[in-house]
Amino acid sequence: MKTILAVLAALLFAVSVPVMAAGPGMSKTDAGVTATFKVTAKDGMVDLYLMDAKTKHEIPGAKAGAEVSTPSGKKVKLALDPMKMGENYSYMGALDMKAKGGYIFNISVTAGRKKARFRFTYENR
Repeated sequence: MKTILAVLAALLFAVSVPVMAAGPGMSKTDAGVTATFKVTAKDGMVDLYLMDAKTKHEIPGAKAGAEVSTPSGKKVKLALDPMKMGENYSYMGALDMKAKGGYIFNISVTAGRKKARFRFTYENR
């Protein structure tokens, strides 16, 4: 049920906001995969865009997930579900981000034979 609600929330958000695959966000590269991470805290949405670091092509069909450390220290598992909106492909998840403070996202990605890990931080003020 939580997964269905997360997917519905992601769809509603994606329909209401134009998305650019390589727009503003935090980017890091590991194991030949470049990840761009975006947070919309007021809507509780996170987006992960994956690109092959060498070819600069989007990576569809990967498996992605995150373990999130909240400001209270609680650890939450977050599924990042694949979505295609228009020409852009991303991995989206919903998270209650009402608490002020730092969030740490430890993200794991499996794209074919590539296994990458990323750590992003976000400060909700």
